Amino acid sequence: MDSTSIATHLAQFYAATGAQPPAGTSTPLHQSINAWLSYYRCLPMVIGVSTPTTVTLMRETFYPFAYATLDHLAATFCLFFALPWSRAEMNHTRLTRLFPALCMDYRLHDETDALSASMRDLHDRIIASHASHEALPDELIALLRAIEQYIVAMLRFFAHNRAQSIYRSHTSPEQAEPVVAPGRRQQWQRLMLAWVLTMHVVGLPLRTLQKMPITEGYRKLIGVENRWL
Repeated sequence: MDSTSIATHLAQFYAATGAQPPAGTSTPLHQSINAWLSYYRCLPMVIGVSTPTTVTLMRETFYPFAYATLDHLAATFCLFFALPWSRAEMNHTRLTRLFPALCMDYRLHDETDALSASMRDLHDRIIASHASHEALPDELIALLRAIEQYIVAMLRFFAHNRAQSIYRSHTSPEQAEPVVAPGRRQQWQRLMLAWVLTMHVVGLPLRTLQKMPITEGYRKLIGVENRWL
């Protein structure tokens, strides 16, 4: 699985729920989707630049980006189901803890036990491994695959529970467009990789930016307008 596959599943989610935004518009839900998608797409690039001399940088970069992906995906969950949580409460730690109760309260279905187990597994692997700084590149690749599977499972969960979401009235799905235009993909990837490396060069801790959308973090870091996303 790769970012193209994730984009395909996201397009299917849009088609099934009617959540695709009109051209030129943005809502908090779509901003949260763009945020976790941006962080997720950085993960394989971080692994791809790994060498014996950069393995520490890879670890220090991968885990904050991975957890930011999960945090923003949790925000998408909260916004999709209109949970009465503040922005500070929209994080993956809280969602992992309360997910079983939320499924009961909001009558959510479709393999909730398996999704809850995936939440706990990813949470434990990312937090524990980040603290130990002992993960090998192969382990990070396996973790990336687990994150990809989790994202797909969550998108399917959204689609299957549309009746309990803010899109409950949608009845006639239409085919959605890809999230990133193919002609822009290489430009976008070069920009994101430059963002990762620039953060390391200037010595800013990744955890200070992992809560914000990546394009906003890039602007704050080098003071330029990103016109490609």
